[in-house]
Amino acid sequence: MLRRSSLPLVLAVATLAFYATPTQGRPGDLDASFGSGGRVLAPSVGGGGGFGADGRDLVRTRDGGFALTANAYGIDSTTVLLARYRADGSIDRSFATAGVAVVADSFGLGGSLIEQPDGKLVVAAASPGRRLMLVRFNADGTLD
Repeated sequence: MLRRSSLPLVLAVATLAFYATPTQGRPGDLDASFGSGGRVLAPSVGGGGGFGADGRDLVRTRDGGFALTANAYGIDSTTVLLARYRADGSIDRSFATAGVAVVADSFGLGGSLIEQPDGKLVVAAASPGRRLMLVRFNADGTLD
């Protein structure tokens, strides 16, 4: 499980604030209406021991939300995750399982992410066998 060691992922997710609808404030201030004080903490999910995580790619979705790919590192595995957020920074719990889908488990490595015109999300990753793969998800987080 990811625990406090998920700080790198927190920093990646906090970049979502850059894309959030701006509110009154000085240039460079965090948008306090986004997440908690302008920051979003990614949910704790399985990840092989919780040795850290990193955000890999971030896209703005057609509905104004965000999708994020990340790697969660464990003692003997790496899990590739896809998380979906609403425009206000809250996790979209209607997506996959509580907002997070597993792209590849046990030594997968995440990479790029795009949203297709039909709302489907495509993740480029390396499979557990270190082969390149594309994984496509429906807008609700189920595999296409």
